[in-house]
Amino acid sequence: MLRRTLPLPFVLVACSLVGLSSRADDEPRVPGSNITGARLLTLLKTGMKPEQRAAAVSLLAQVGPEFRAGLTGLTAALKEDASPKVREAAAQALAKLGQKAHEIKEKEKRDRAVETRDLALEALRQALKSDGEAQVREAAATALGHVGTSDAVAEATLIAAFKTSVPFLADALKDKQPGPRAAAAEALGRMGSHAREAAPALVEAFRDKKADRFVRGFAALALGRAGVAADASVPALAEALTDADTPPEVRRSAADALGMLKADAAGAAAPLGQALKDKNVTVRRSASAALGQIGPDARAALAALKEAVKDEDKFVRAQALHVLGGLTQDAAEVLPLLVAAMKDPLLEVRLAAIEALGQLGPEAKAALPALTAATRDAQSAVRDAAGEAVKKVQGNP
Repeated sequence: MLRRTLPLPFVLVACSLVGLSSRADDEPRVPGSNITGARLLTLLKTGMKPEQRAAAVSLLAQVGPEFRAGLTGLTAALKEDASPKVREAAAQALAKLGQKAHEIKEKEKRDRAVETRDLALEALRQALKSDGEAQVREAAATALGHVGTSDAVAEATLIAAFKTSVPFLADALKDKQPGPRAAAAEALGRMGSHAREAAPALVEAFRDKKADRFVRGFAALALGRAGVAADASVPALAEALTDADTPPEVRRSAADALGMLKADAAGAAAPLGQALKDKNVTVRRSASAALGQIGPDARAALAALKEAVKDEDKFVRAQALHVLGGLTQDAAEVLPLLVAAMKDPLLEVRLAAIEALGQLGPEAKAALPALTAATRDAQSAVRDAAGEAVKKVQGNP
């Protein structure tokens, strides 16, 4: 029989706790073990090796948010422990405590757990602001972005907690080290619309050409996820698309962010069209997808889209066809391209062309002979798609 290897934190803590007093049955403990929260707190105070204290910190998070003494021990470790590794582990543990608060369904216990979460968030905010080690500030920023963001219920207390953290994260965008800056930008992105207050700082971080590419990329995505279409954000994102000095990863993130803004990013349609000629295929893919999310206002990129249907990448070709299918006002110009694309060697592209013709509806009547012929295609997917398109073109959706 295979022997199961114990996780390292359990091994380190178990070795350190040999000889300590036995636990009472009602003491809070690590699930599935005999290690109590009280023992872990003792080790956190007396452990000589940072590895032991860090292991104790990691396990304290597993005891749960109702163990208030554990919260006190973790916040003290985050603030006072001499080892950056222990403080980093404490930030990660506090994030886990905060996340566990949302798993509790019983109202009374949940209320206490939410209080624990908010105290943990306050400790993390202070660490982000004042800790002298970049790795700890990075861990604190990351933790602030993870607490509660997986919870589908946008409860008032969580929203308030998010908004309280936003100024701290916005300030961290100016950190001297790239790690905390990138983590802060990513955390703001996780907060979605609750991070709108940080838009000016995010735009500034994105525009900083000396910044790490991860900082700029996460800042772009945060602007998109926050739904920020302020005067400064869309032009900043659009400008980066056509700047040859901007790293391709950042150009791609800028295109993705513009797509998230949908119709609010209509002013960037032309730069997105230019990005369809980018040498980097991932940038072209993101640009074509963004134009699809913008909708009919993507017609400002019509000339570039007409070229994109011949792109060497099948995703770019297919997505360009979908965008063209939404430009009903330009149907006469678009139709020949869509009909020609029905002969593409790749099935995905042929289907995209057929679906685009269906999108045009009655404006695509000139394509009915080609669509009717496609209903007899050897590929069942083509036959089915063509049949649906014929109905839409005939006005029978």
